[in-house]
Amino acid sequence: MKSVLFVCLGNICRSPAGEGVLLNYIQRDGLGEQIKVDSCGLGSWHIGKGADIRMKEEAESRQIDLPSTARVITIDDFYNFDYMIPMDHKNISHIEGIWPKDATATLLPFCDLISSHKVENVPDPYFGVENGFEYVMDLMEEGCEELLTKIKKEL
Repeated sequence: MKSVLFVCLGNICRSPAGEGVLLNYIQRDGLGEQIKVDSCGLGSWHIGKGADIRMKEEAESRQIDLPSTARVITIDDFYNFDYMIPMDHKNISHIEGIWPKDATATLLPFCDLISSHKVENVPDPYFGVENGFEYVMDLMEEGCEELLTKIKKEL
């Protein structure tokens, strides 16, 4: 079994979107027993909450469910997941700052999975950037398709 953990700041926009899109693709391809997916945040502001309603609405318009409940990254995550996928450079820096020396996870920045155009960070749409949720979902769909292709080669 392979495992993926999406990471963003609060775990209510970008990382739940990544989780939901990848889960959708896994279901589509009949790989539910072979790949585990979760998401988490770096801050504790939203613990126990579901995805932001605006992100949920954009996902639902694409027939994608966002089942996550916000939680904070834990040290165990560095050992329990094959891939940790942060959404931006600030997330990467934070994760690297707490990375255990003997961690077994692989750090894979989400933007490394985007090939259609140069993207350095998945923008955080929380504060109302115009078309932000739509744009993030577009990125998630492209990047998660690439991620799933990568993981399938490893199964």
